[in-house]
Amino acid sequence: MQLVTRRMFHEGSRKVVGVFLIFGIVSNDIPLTSQWTTCQYCGNQAEHQMLKQTRRISLFFIPLVPIGTRWLDTCTACGRTQEISGAQARAAAADTQSQLR
Repeated sequence: MQLVTRRMFHEGSRKVVGVFLIFGIVSNDIPLTSQWTTCQYCGNQAEHQMLKQTRRISLFFIPLVPIGTRWLDTCTACGRTQEISGAQARAAAADTQSQLR
């Protein structure tokens, strides 16, 4: 978060003007699914968690404007996180749902 301030002091007939802004970037992680696969990095058979991460610009701690969405695959054995396409994440979620039926 960043803090921006602007002040003008009262001198004679001038008015005092002040601006106080708090803005920053907020990240929201939504878990999509988990799958047991072999990690390409460590070679272990482990659970991989798929996440959808959305970043937004916030003003006074209120998320306002989305600035990006990405999908992540995290290996629970080694902790490596790699970015995947949205189509791959949706396919993995659909595959998991079909196995549950």
